[in-house]
Amino acid sequence: MRLNLGCGKDIRQGYTNIDIFPASSAVVRCDFTDLSKANIKDDSVEEILAIDVIQYLRYEQVPDALINWGQKLKKDGTLHIESYYAKVVCNMVAYDQLDLAEFMNILYPKENPAPVGFYNLDGLEKFLNQVGFRTITKGIRGQKFFITVAK
Repeated sequence: MRLNLGCGKDIRQGYTNIDIFPASSAVVRCDFTDLSKANIKDDSVEEILAIDVIQYLRYEQVPDALINWGQKLKKDGTLHIESYYAKVVCNMVAYDQLDLAEFMNILYPKENPAPVGFYNLDGLEKFLNQVGFRTITKGIRGQKFFITVAK
């Protein structure tokens, strides 16, 4: 089983697409912070994609969500996270590389009016490693970071 969390309109073939606000009937309606609510068993998932997802979680929700996702992964299963990188976005604003309209669209995207949180790649990686994940790859693309970890 492969999961695409918070998929929005990014519905992927070969994945169970999950979103709290489904864009189509092909999407499972579920709060992706607790995958047990979608009847997903522990140690049953090969891959989890969480692209542009964690920024919609309150800071205090992130640890429990990451632990829950880890419980669902099989041994050597992977979790791929992409999100806005606080350091990059703030530097872009400070050095006039990102105008106010673009910054506000990052904070309050038109397609989802919930405020966006920013995360630090190093801090997120440290937490993931503390709860038993091992880093496979990480980096920065534009305004976002990515990290792929395995259980």
